[in-house]
Amino acid sequence: MGGLRGSELRHHGRNFKGRGMGHRWVTNVLVWLLAAVACHAYAQVHAAVPTAAARAVQAVVAAQLDAFAKGDAVRAFSYASPDIRKAFSTPGRFMAMARHGYPVLFEPANVTFFKPVQMGDEVLQRVQLADAQGDLWVAFYTLKRQPDKAWRITGCTLAMSEGLQTFHPSGGLVAPVSG
Repeated sequence: MGGLRGSELRHHGRNFKGRGMGHRWVTNVLVWLLAAVACHAYAQVHAAVPTAAARAVQAVVAAQLDAFAKGDAVRAFSYASPDIRKAFSTPGRFMAMARHGYPVLFEPANVTFFKPVQMGDEVLQRVQLADAQGDLWVAFYTLKRQPDKAWRITGCTLAMSEGLQTFHPSGGLVAPVSG
């Protein structure tokens, strides 16, 4: 699997490839800023996601990961928000984008869900994934509850961890929601 290395970052299927040390530094700063924004948002909002909602959000992301692993484009597409479904039009187009832009989501060697965070009317769900080579990735999913009360994925940003750990602002590692 040809995953991103070093100074590469993916966002919505786009590959930002660093060239030289200057771009690598900029990309690393962007990854750290993304993590800092997520932690800052958590610290500012202080809105805990109720356990039932956290499990529901994680179930949606897990179900989409399962659909990706099984090559089920229709099911994977069904977990996307109406805006994302509108943007890609068909399950096939959506699956092609995901396969090209987010290859680690298709065959992760390990998946760890962290506690989701309420951010306004959306929930941020951080997921750590390990690929077949042992490289760690962090996926930042956003989900929004729809009028029918179902949670749907509104976006996903994927970054290679490069030693980045997901920490709570108080300094402790954020633990997965326990069952």
